[in-house]
Amino acid sequence: MGRPRLYHTPDEKREANRRKSKRHYDKEKKSVRMRQSITYCKDKECTPGSLNDVNYWSAQAGLVELKFMELIGKSPFDYVDSIYRCYLVSPNTNVFHDATNSISEVQSSIRRHQDKILQLTGVDENWE
Repeated sequence: MGRPRLYHTPDEKREANRRKSKRHYDKEKKSVRMRQSITYCKDKECTPGSLNDVNYWSAQAGLVELKFMELIGKSPFDYVDSIYRCYLVSPNTNVFHDATNSISEVQSSIRRHQDKILQLTGVDENWE
């Protein structure tokens, strides 16, 4: 015997899908907005030909933030905990080496984008 139907009409299915999409958007609002702004930037203002544009490099830094968030998951604690769990399963030091390499790649991208932005704007009172 199969499970009972949850939604009997197309309108009920559509409404359930809308509720599910809204829950996801509310949960992931920051990353969704970041992706939308980067897509907008790629479509409108910040083409790769405009490498002298601060908005382009800011958008690229936003992409690095998304990659970092995907790398560590929900929290840095969970990320480190997962690394240690992998180590406990197989005591191989490559687990730590791989984890530090992936963080180093993100860190070098952040530095590269920071350098480009600094070259374009210089240091002023807004720089923190």
